[in-house]
Amino acid sequence: MPNTHRIIGEILPNLELLVVCDLFMTDTAKYADYVLPVASFFECTDLCRTDLANPYLQLQQRVIEPLYESRSDFQIAVELGRRMGFGEYFNKTEEQYIEEILASGHPTMEGVSLERLKEGPVMAQPLDRPQQLGTPSGRIEFYVERIKQFGQELPIYIEPLESARSEKAKSYPLSLLSTHPSNRVHSTLANIPSLLKSDPEPTLEINPVDAKPRDISDGDVVRVFNGRGQVKVGAKLSQGIKPGVVNITEGWWPEQYIEGHLNQLTHDEINPVQQHILQANAAFYDVLVEVEKG
Repeated sequence: MPNTHRIIGEILPNLELLVVCDLFMTDTAKYADYVLPVASFFECTDLCRTDLANPYLQLQQRVIEPLYESRSDFQIAVELGRRMGFGEYFNKTEEQYIEEILASGHPTMEGVSLERLKEGPVMAQPLDRPQQLGTPSGRIEFYVERIKQFGQELPIYIEPLESARSEKAKSYPLSLLSTHPSNRVHSTLANIPSLLKSDPEPTLEINPVDAKPRDISDGDVVRVFNGRGQVKVGAKLSQGIKPGVVNITEGWWPEQYIEGHLNQLTHDEINPVQQHILQANAAFYDVLVEVEKG
């Protein structure tokens, strides 16, 4: 989440109730009123689908019963539904609901049965018609009438909020990236010992051109900061990153930093156009920082 100082200091304290369902005691779970331990994929039954290019359906079959007090997401939803008085809608097993999906009559489900899935993955039937885009014309549109009110019906360039050409860059001259690592998905798998052997801790990737005037050497502890927060990590000098740009891969858990967190540096400003036609999202690459030794 972006701008975690604001989320922790202003938003979470105003929530009436925060419930977290997770496998681990994550940073978010530590702020929850209730933590519901969920089961791993070895402990529950589900219907899984691969990507659109290879549309296979696969039955995730339970190997062992849920350990200790953990429950699957399905079981948690069922028990909550029953306690809220909607038991009539939560009266089937996982496999019975999967059979309902397979028997829905949708053309992609034709010939797919629970028994076939128990034998192995099954390719979903392709649609006779090409996939339609969710635009009025069903095609890629370079003119978008819905955002004419913002003056952006045609593609235009808008300077980032924290551009290297902005006034703010005089105090924070480096653009911070938070690229995706190769050995995890966001914060998932960030606590796996075998994966941490090759990538044990977060580091700041910085070009020697930017490191030299700051008296930063490879391996030095550095403070990365702006007006929102700070984080301390080890420096990694690299010619592979452009001067004026620094990078800390995203997805590290808070306790894996020397101090602070990457997302104390990011902002939570919302692009109103994106919110109007898609959904609100954060601009994680629109961040200016300064770096100093120590």
